[in-house]
Amino acid sequence: SYRGAVYTQLVRNDAFNKFALEVLDDKRKVFIKQYNNNSESFTKNFTVNQELFDAFLSYCNSEKLDISTDDVIAYRPKIEWLLKAYLARNLWDFGAYMQVINSQDPTFDRAVRVLSDNTFDKLAVQY
Repeated sequence: SYRGAVYTQLVRNDAFNKFALEVLDDKRKVFIKQYNNNSESFTKNFTVNQELFDAFLSYCNSEKLDISTDDVIAYRPKIEWLLKAYLARNLWDFGAYMQVINSQDPTFDRAVRVLSDNTFDKLAVQY
């Protein structure tokens, strides 16, 4: 689970949000133009590149957040996912944040499939 000590430290210090705001102070117009001001396009096409990931680690270091090399290796996919989500939130809104979060959530993905392929209706669940 990503909700370990590293995640707690980064969230408690608001590192994802603060870093996203710093990035967007300089590059908001670039992101908006590149993704046609469309959060779905961003969710589908944006990836955290090495330069951005390294910048986040430098930011964490400058904020005196203790993240070991082992933590970086172990948590990198989750860190990238959350960075992307916070960038989306600060570019658009909370809905864009949830688009990114749900894009990596197998439970959410399965629920959408069950609802869209009529499996739910076939189960005749009383609600």
